[in-house]
Amino acid sequence: MKKIKLLKPALTAIMLTAAIMASGCSQQGAGKENNTESVNKSTDAKSAGENKDMEVKNANIDEKTKNDENTAEANKGDIAPDFDLVDMDGNEFKLSEQKGKKVYVKFWASWCSACLAGMDELNKMSGEDNDFEVVTIVTPGVNGEMGKEDFIKWFKSQNYSNIRVLFDESGKSLEDYQVRAFPTAAYIGSDGVLVTTQLGNSSSAKIRDAFAKHVK
Repeated sequence: MKKIKLLKPALTAIMLTAAIMASGCSQQGAGKENNTESVNKSTDAKSAGENKDMEVKNANIDEKTKNDENTAEANKGDIAPDFDLVDMDGNEFKLSEQKGKKVYVKFWASWCSACLAGMDELNKMSGEDNDFEVVTIVTPGVNGEMGKEDFIKWFKSQNYSNIRVLFDESGKSLEDYQVRAFPTAAYIGSDGVLVTTQLGNSSSAKIRDAFAKHVK
């Protein structure tokens, strides 16, 4: 019978140590893999956070740019004095409700020869397609203007069918807009700002040009 040689204690110890070391490397490897996965997750989370921060910053920049553009486009001046008047047909016109629209307001009187000289062109412009509203204001019984009923009768005998006339029987609008003579025109922006007032008549071409270049 062949004898089986027993391993020496020293050799047995060496083999056990090797087995334990091999097993430990595997655990360390798993640990390294887990650590790598954790690092990757952390990196991904950090990148996602940075991307989100960048999106927020870009959104803030876009909003600021938009606000700056709106500020740059705003009219300079004070808000035009509001008025709430009724026209010859009984329709109400309240200036503060016209936000978003440009408005051309002409103050005039039936006794004013300079006013009448520009009425035909004003009537033509009022009937055309403009990017602004056209209204006129007269003050029956104030500053020498005839009474309301007489004015309506007189106006209807004229050929000014496109002109919208608002009645201010108190004359307050003349004070608010500091009208010192007729005709006087007010140029009001879509934001309700009174951009300028102008004494005298202007051609429709000049009025349109003024709105296009100077009134936003």
